Amino acid sequence: MEILGQLDILGLLVLALAGLFMVYLAVTSKVHGLFFFLVLGASLTGSTVSLFDNLGSIMRWIAALLLVLSALLLKRINVPLGPLLFLGYVAFGFIFLFFSNSDNYQFQRGALLIVVAAAVPLAYGNQSWRTFQLSLIGTAIIATAYSAYNFASLPGHLGDATRLSGYVKGTPWFAMVLGGLLPFSLWGFWNAPSRGLRLISGTGFLLGTIMLVFSGQRAGTIAGLLGVTPLLLTNLSRRKTMGWAVLMLIVLSSLGFYFFRQSSGERMDFLLRRYDRAAGINDRDVIWGEAIAEINKNPLLGRGTGGAETFYTISFHNTWLEVWYNTGLPGLVLFVAAQIYFFRRIYLLGRSHRDPEARSILALAMGYMLGFLVLCMFESIGAGASNANIVLYLFLGVLVSKNDLLGSFAQRGGDSETASEATPA
Repeated sequence: MEILGQLDILGLLVLALAGLFMVYLAVTSKVHGLFFFLVLGASLTGSTVSLFDNLGSIMRWIAALLLVLSALLLKRINVPLGPLLFLGYVAFGFIFLFFSNSDNYQFQRGALLIVVAAAVPLAYGNQSWRTFQLSLIGTAIIATAYSAYNFASLPGHLGDATRLSGYVKGTPWFAMVLGGLLPFSLWGFWNAPSRGLRLISGTGFLLGTIMLVFSGQRAGTIAGLLGVTPLLLTNLSRRKTMGWAVLMLIVLSSLGFYFFRQSSGERMDFLLRRYDRAAGINDRDVIWGEAIAEINKNPLLGRGTGGAETFYTISFHNTWLEVWYNTGLPGLVLFVAAQIYFFRRIYLLGRSHRDPEARSILALAMGYMLGFLVLCMFESIGAGASNANIVLYLFLGVLVSKNDLLGSFAQRGGDSETASEATPA
């Protein structure tokens, strides 16, 4: 609780009022409000997880616990299959903590991860489309705030020949969080219900894209750009959005060209080298080989959440290997099964729905899942304890797992013929 000792009376009062407001949201089942605090806290803290050492961590813990409480109070116990598979993987990681040489730090990581993995599916299990829409808009607003906050640091680093992380301490985590938020910004730019929200979302997309490219961090940048590709392909087929897409491209190119011209020669050379195929994978193949050798010593049983970091402090740089090491073979099977299930659901729902708004939601989900897949290949993002990417992954997982959710578009005058078909297993 180090942060509490650093706050003055006014700071403690603001924190107390924020806590009371979050309790109010839980009692009144304002799930989208609590989700906003959860994503915001996770975004601000990156991979910081276990200790109550900053306001973002405290916010994340409170929001997650209140999401569970709001679901239990209203008896909304309904976890769709996809998120349930993911929760099973998390459970194995937590159970193995009791049979491994685990420290207090690992137990706190495991506890928060299992709370978040349960909180989001429980809270959203029986929610209406309106709640999901408000949560999507809230995430787009967070994406803009996160992008703008870190973008402000860019002019002061245009002469540095190093990777940039804005004002965030963890360099790779900055890019992973920003890359995960980027598709939500583009979705909001085209689909938010008001012009003001669309402008806010579009600003976040512009600043986030530029910051990602200039950061020189490849995994997060590739994940973010791949994440917006399905949205681009879906929306560019609509005349209404074509003009806005062209305008966005012009502004993005102009801003990018301006900052590139302002960069030093060393900075430009660094960026060109970072995005050159010859740059390779930074000896990740060596790390993967060592991880596989260690896993082979006991491939069935896991060492508990966070166990991989006790063997290799800089992580395995691969989610599947880290999940395997932490949760054993059963946990790995459940984790992979959840990923396959989500992609299958998006494919089946895409065949069933022709409503433009529904297809835009599916494009967002597909893009995010593809970006998440890229991050899983080169980082340990899927084994992280409740980082923003995991929270958003679970949120979209619930969205695409619900049989009746996109069918609600029919009640608003959408594709009534196909909505009734949106119940594939």
